[in-house]
Amino acid sequence: MGVYEELCDAYWPEPSLDRPQLWNGVIRHAVQRVSPFHIIQHSGWDDPLGGLMMGLRESGEKTLKPRSPMSAALEDIPDMNAITMPWNDLYTRMLHKLVVNASINPLGALLECKNGRLTYNNPAGVRMLRQICKEAYAVLQHDLPPSESANTLADIVLKTVEITTTNTCSMLQDCQARLPTEIDYINGYLCRLAKERNLDAPTNQFIVDLVHTKEKLYMASK
Repeated sequence: MGVYEELCDAYWPEPSLDRPQLWNGVIRHAVQRVSPFHIIQHSGWDDPLGGLMMGLRESGEKTLKPRSPMSAALEDIPDMNAITMPWNDLYTRMLHKLVVNASINPLGALLECKNGRLTYNNPAGVRMLRQICKEAYAVLQHDLPPSESANTLADIVLKTVEITTTNTCSMLQDCQARLPTEIDYINGYLCRLAKERNLDAPTNQFIVDLVHTKEKLYMASK
């Protein structure tokens, strides 16, 4: 999260400029990189809710316009399982994915385990996931539907762990490959948003610092 804002600030700071249509999307495709040009796809192509959900932030609409050439091209790829959504619906999905990633990815990377080990016979792991969700909800509650709560976010995270129990999260894959992680666009995004809203996010900030420390150590030994 936050890439859209970075692009607009860097290249089109004024909406009146010739800003192109910038599509936002969220994916359900879980992919493990085994080696260069060799991946294992765990999920997404058969998800009834869509493997790639996309939409236009600029529209801000609750209904859909006719398909654009780009969205039509993606939707016509069967394995992509792509759908176009109204922005309000898509934004909720994006926030759910943000919380899922902020909970599972850094813990999987720091503990160097597959997703399922975070919760299997592991009450401390469940407490950590719930604490991240509690803090994330405090930051995002006014962006989420009224029916949402810290508990509903935790339920989504725990269900995702159950579905992806044998998966290796992308952040752990980055650490194993000694690559920079996406932590600044996940937990780091929550921390920046919290600061903008005069809120504290100590758990997420601690996680960001831990991941950056881990990055520093393995990058120095490359």
